[in-house]
Amino acid sequence: MLRTLAFIFLLGTAALADERRLAVLELRGAGVEPQVLSLLSEAARTGALGAKGIAVVTRENLLVLLQAAGVDPAACEGECEIETGRKIGADLVITGDVARIEERFVVTLKLHETARGTLLGARQLQGKTQLALVDEVSATTTTLLGAMAAAPWRLTLTFGMQPEWSREQMERLFGPLMKYLAEKTGHDFRLRVTEDYGALLDEMNSGLIDVGKFSPTATCSRRRPAA
Repeated sequence: MLRTLAFIFLLGTAALADERRLAVLELRGAGVEPQVLSLLSEAARTGALGAKGIAVVTRENLLVLLQAAGVDPAACEGECEIETGRKIGADLVITGDVARIEERFVVTLKLHETARGTLLGARQLQGKTQLALVDEVSATTTTLLGAMAAAPWRLTLTFGMQPEWSREQMERLFGPLMKYLAEKTGHDFRLRVTEDYGALLDEMNSGLIDVGKFSPTATCSRRRPAA
């Protein structure tokens, strides 16, 4: 029975193993206009689009995922930013800071792997004006990702289920399945028990959950086009 379940769910995750999901969190900077920070963050996403094997989370989807995860990015930095990446299902996260030093603006970009919190790379660039940094940020992001494109990776996939028993019982019953899937795919699986059936559907649709265990009725309802 365990092998049958694993086979079914692996069919749904095969496509995920080919790409790493990247989230670019909004850049920070004291004394820098919010509109400029937004432009720089979007420039980093644009620079990431050309990277092989990378699926970039759009700003619009990022906001939806952050809201679903109950995360306030404005109150989060450092290790919290990496944890934010985990909560929204990102394999990689880019963070950045903008500082003004004398007559120049300095941007520091960091690329982390969320599964282990590993710093994969960092780059620093300078510009005389805030707007002059936009093109530089895009090019630097491309370089940053290109340096690790050939490196092996291990995804962390969230496996969602509705609460059929207590959370402790669910962990005990389905923990072995998570380990089995990890052994067979080379990627990590973590179990997420949602509040109810509706929450499972919502989190699957928002991308917070990568793989879900649905009943036949729910599967048909997800595939049926909206009237």
